[in-house]
Amino acid sequence: MDDADHLAYDTLLSKYVDRDGYVDYAAWKKSTADRQVLRGYLEHLSRDAQLKFWINAYNAVTLEGILQVYPTSSIRNHTAKLFGYNIWKELPLRVGHETYSLDQMEHEILRKMGERRFILRSCVLRWGVRNCGTKPIRRAKFGSN
Repeated sequence: MDDADHLAYDTLLSKYVDRDGYVDYAAWKKSTADRQVLRGYLEHLSRDAQLKFWINAYNAVTLEGILQVYPTSSIRNHTAKLFGYNIWKELPLRVGHETYSLDQMEHEILRKMGERRFILRSCVLRWGVRNCGTKPIRRAKFGSN
């Protein structure tokens, strides 16, 4: 599923690209408004792609964390500070040269992006709770049909 709104981009292409596929860069560059529309479109695409990446990463790392200790009655059994590992803080995901914990992904990235849907929908995944007042986790990655 592609949540991006491409109408503004389509409009720009119709305006600045001729039937042979050549771009009128000179005209486009002169239009501050249309350049701003293009920048807004790029920002939206970047945020959408980032959001999908981080939600899928969060859920995949959570699954890996549970699989490492399975069978377990609850993920809450793996937050101890005295023994074992704390799944929220010590299960790393390496992205580029940085390492992120589940805690960092949730609080420093996804919440700052204004995203709360993944937290509600992942309560089954995270807590093993069947009735969280939300839907169970999806059988496909976030952002797919």
